[in-house]
Amino acid sequence: MKPSLWRDLRGYWSVCDSPALLNVVGHIFQRPEKTWVIEEEDDPKRMFIFQMEAAYAVLKREMPAGEQYCEYELKRRDETAFVVTYPEVLDSIRADGWSVVSRSW
Repeated sequence: MKPSLWRDLRGYWSVCDSPALLNVVGHIFQRPEKTWVIEEEDDPKRMFIFQMEAAYAVLKREMPAGEQYCEYELKRRDETAFVVTYPEVLDSIRADGWSVVSRSW
């Protein structure tokens, strides 16, 4: 299963080992200097250039080479969510009642 990242109210990203906001494995956030770090990381010097690279470190898996992922703004009734995931994972998210408002690479 490919992961999904859901932005929370703090601006942190919940790393989920599923399409939905379930199975949250950990959280990542972006520092002011634009590097990504893992919340509650044992090594505070461990930083990542790419968001999904940090997410795969949380999952303790290798990031697949050449895979394209996007950030989506989603709506469901009066809810708005921001999700980073792969296009093929989006079908499962849509099946849960979410619709895509915008997409960015």
